[in-house]
Amino acid sequence: MEHANKNEDRPNPRVFRLIIDNKPFEWPHPVITGNQIKQLVNAKPEYGVWQVVPGPGDDEEIGDDQKVELSQAPGHNRFITGPKQTTEGEGRFLPSRDREYLTEKRIAFEEIVADGQRGVILRKYPLPANMFDASTADIFIIIPPGYPDAAPDMFHLQPWVRLTGRNAFPRAADQAVMFNGQSWQRWSRHNPEWRPGIDGIWSMLKRIDHALKVAA
Repeated sequence: MEHANKNEDRPNPRVFRLIIDNKPFEWPHPVITGNQIKQLVNAKPEYGVWQVVPGPGDDEEIGDDQKVELSQAPGHNRFITGPKQTTEGEGRFLPSRDREYLTEKRIAFEEIVADGQRGVILRKYPLPANMFDASTADIFIIIPPGYPDAAPDMFHLQPWVRLTGRNAFPRAADQAVMFNGQSWQRWSRHNPEWRPGIDGIWSMLKRIDHALKVAA
C-alpha cells in the first residue's frame, strides 16, 4: 500500500486532459484532488467540485482531499465547480449588463426575492442636496416578470423622506408598500416608454434621478 501511494505521487510523463467549467486543462499526473481542481480555475475555497457522470443521475461530488483517477479516454475527465449553499430570499436575476453598470458606477445593490416579488435595492443612494431630510436612502425597484423586455415602474425609498423647510412628503409619495419586512415610501412615478433590448437598469436610474430632483 505504501508503494502504491508513492507511485500516485510520482509525476507521470503522460499528459491528462481535463475539462473544468467548460475550459480545457492539461494535468501531468494520473490523479487529481478536488482542491487541485479548484486551484486550476481559481474557484473559491468554499466551492464544491463535481465530476460529470454521463447520462441520467447525479454527478459525483469530489471532496477537497479526495483523489480522482484520471482517464486517458477523451471527454471522461469532466468537472464542474460552484457554490454549494444558497441563501433564502436572495438570488441573481438581473441581466449581466445591469450588474456590470451598477458595479462600474460603484452603486451597492442587492437582488432580493420576497413577498412573491423580485426586487433590487440600491443601498445608500445619494439624494439631491438640501432637498430632503436625509442625504441618502435605500431605493427599492420592483423587477417585473419578463424584465428587461418588460419595464419597471415605480420606485420606493427607505427611510421615508420629507421635503426640507416644508415638513411635507413629495408629491404622490405618501403611500406605503411592504417588501422584505419593511415599509417603503412609494413614489408613484410611471414609465410610459420603454425600449426592449435597449433600456436597462441605467434607464430606470435616470428616471429616478430626475424624479428626485423635481420632487418639490
